[in-house]
Amino acid sequence: MRLILATAALLMLCMPVAAQDEDPPKKKPTVKTPQPQFFVPPAVPTGFTGKLRIRGQNLKDTKEVTTTTEGVEIKFLKSDTVGVPVDLDAAKLGDTAVEFEIKLPTEFALGEIPFVVTTPHGEASLPLLVLDRATFTILKDDAGNGFRTALPLELGQTIASAIEQPRDVDVFAVTLKAGRPFVAETLSARRGSPCDPHLTLFDARGRTLKSNDDHSGTRDARLEFTPPTDGVYYLSLLEAHDRGQESFRYLLKVEQK
Repeated sequence: MRLILATAALLMLCMPVAAQDEDPPKKKPTVKTPQPQFFVPPAVPTGFTGKLRIRGQNLKDTKEVTTTTEGVEIKFLKSDTVGVPVDLDAAKLGDTAVEFEIKLPTEFALGEIPFVVTTPHGEASLPLLVLDRATFTILKDDAGNGFRTALPLELGQTIASAIEQPRDVDVFAVTLKAGRPFVAETLSARRGSPCDPHLTLFDARGRTLKSNDDHSGTRDARLEFTPPTDGVYYLSLLEAHDRGQESFRYLLKVEQK
């Protein structure tokens, strides 16, 4: 009996020592694969020549941007860490960016071009939307922020712009015909942008006629309204959470059926 107890005590004394001799589990290294999130601007017209940026995660070490689409010329410029305002989410806005130049032929197929970002840790693809230059414009200046300074917008047009600062609002003037459905729609979240657009349509007296925030399960907005009379109407676009930054880009299309 004494021998059994002594053996058990000896085993108990040895157990902590054996545990101490075991190597601690090794932490798996963090894989920093590139995660491109959205283009700035979110789309380009046919014949476009100029700079583009891709924002996202783990893009700082990007050395090359390529595409398999024929006719597209690319010149890599730089990749780096970019600032994120303290009140915004870096995971959604992206804290790294790649900048490059592209040149598209005037005669070019509409749709998406796949671009591939390559870093020492891997590669990832992100599609860029190409629209018809006859009906698409990238605004160089900010749209008006009130009825008096509203930017005239032609029906059948798509524009690219941004909510560049918190509590900013873009206002557009559209001339509509009575009895024909008017449709305004944004393409922002569906292109990866952090912007959450909210649309409101007003009559000439400033009375609210229709508004929309989220549509069909997305953060993009869409409103449809049939005007009772001919005349000028005002369409406002703001960020639903009053956020704003240069990368809060959106596409806006207006048409009357």
